Amino acid sequence: MNWELLLAAGLAALLSLALTPVARAVALRVGAVDLPSPRKIHYLPVPRMGGAAVVVSGTIVLAGRYAYGAPPVNPQWASSNVNLGLILGLLPILVMSVWDDLRPLGAWPKILAQSLGAAIAISLGIVLGPTVHLFETPVSIGVLAVPLSFLWLVGITNAFNIIDGLDGLSAGLAFISACTLVGVFVFAGRFDTALVAAVLAGALLGFLPYNLHPARVFLGDTGANAIGFLLGCLTLQGGSTLSAGLATLLPLVLLGVPIADTVLSVCRRLLRRVQGDASARVFGADLNHIHHRLLALGLSHRTAVWLLHAVATALAVVALLSLMFTGRNMGFLLVVTLCAGYVGVRKLGYREFAIGPRRPVVRSSDAPVLTRPVFHALADLVLLTCSMVVAVWLRFDRWALTPDLWPLVYPALSVLAPVTVIVIGVEGMYRGSWRIDALSGVVRASRAVMESTLLSSLLAPLLYDTPPQISLFVVYALVMLAAVNGARLVPGMVARVPSRTLRARQSVLIYGSRRAV
Repeated sequence: MNWELLLAAGLAALLSLALTPVARAVALRVGAVDLPSPRKIHYLPVPRMGGAAVVVSGTIVLAGRYAYGAPPVNPQWASSNVNLGLILGLLPILVMSVWDDLRPLGAWPKILAQSLGAAIAISLGIVLGPTVHLFETPVSIGVLAVPLSFLWLVGITNAFNIIDGLDGLSAGLAFISACTLVGVFVFAGRFDTALVAAVLAGALLGFLPYNLHPARVFLGDTGANAIGFLLGCLTLQGGSTLSAGLATLLPLVLLGVPIADTVLSVCRRLLRRVQGDASARVFGADLNHIHHRLLALGLSHRTAVWLLHAVATALAVVALLSLMFTGRNMGFLLVVTLCAGYVGVRKLGYREFAIGPRRPVVRSSDAPVLTRPVFHALADLVLLTCSMVVAVWLRFDRWALTPDLWPLVYPALSVLAPVTVIVIGVEGMYRGSWRIDALSGVVRASRAVMESTLLSSLLAPLLYDTPPQISLFVVYALVMLAAVNGARLVPGMVARVPSRTLRARQSVLIYGSRRAV
């Protein structure tokens, strides 16, 4: 079935690539144009309603597949009303979104349309079951299944509309989520659901070349709301049918970036209302979303978008890993993810989350996002991962981390990564220059590697039922010693070698500079 998924995604991408210029021309003809304003990033009028090409291309491929294609692999999916729920639930949202692109509406008409679409989808079977799974533990939610599903669908529909503030941001995040859902449903054996996600991913891929900075067409409410609703329905189906790993929490991880932006926006505006700011509206627009804060920190338009895409990709990897590991491993992975998210939010510098005038909970950060110690720590993590790959090759005589080796390697990596960074930081190696110029630096780096490896080998048996072999730690320590010292010694050695230009230098007199030098 993999070839069918690829074929459907490819056809959707080609159709979207061909239909997006048509949607752009129609938007210009009917006046669906996003004009510049003080709260907008773009400086020239840009047509919206480009998301119509995504919806139409995906609909054509799915309709053709079910009309002329092979019978569905999952009879339960075909015989149920889930497909009908997707179509009928999307209709009121599409009608209101097209209207809003032509003649902007207020928040309440759009919320009513989204509520109607969510109610239709829930009534036709797109709903959480009475029992869900969390870390392999069944949790009974009973009558809460319907209201939770309703809030999820309305919230995710709005989340992708709210975060659609930079060129290519919302469409790129949706593409990453759709691709990850393909893997989730293939893992669960639900190929027909995976087909819907693959078609959505392909349609978004064909649209993205027109939407990346500088954008020639926007998704508009037509595209952002439709994509959000479809992803909300698909993640609702995925999280409620899995029992491994994060299971019920998987949709939250998978759509982490738009969810985080929506939650932060609502909390900020509520706090401003509590603090006496009558102009703050919970459903209003402002320039303090996550992507706006990244621009305020000095990142370029493209860099901010790619950074958020990288964060979404990392969360997608966490979601996929959650399908392979269970129990305490997933709890540890979730805690690490939440801590990383907290650190990221601290860098955004929201004033609304301040306690008193001079004691902010989230500091207003004028420092660069990627400081020298952070860069050094990331470089050490790369060295650590490469060293583990080499250690696996030397220990098991196999270069690739195949599925049978991954359960042996993951416990070692998950413990070594934080412990190594902490120990190297305690040794003071992140306070100065990266390179090593003296024997004392080699001794300090070697001591940090040996201490972190020894500590990790002692912690692994306490955290995992099947800890990695001690021999793997021994081989890793030897490789890591060479990697850490080599990476820090080579820059110092290169700096000491005089260049040919310096050897052949000549004296030069500079005059007329005054104080301008």
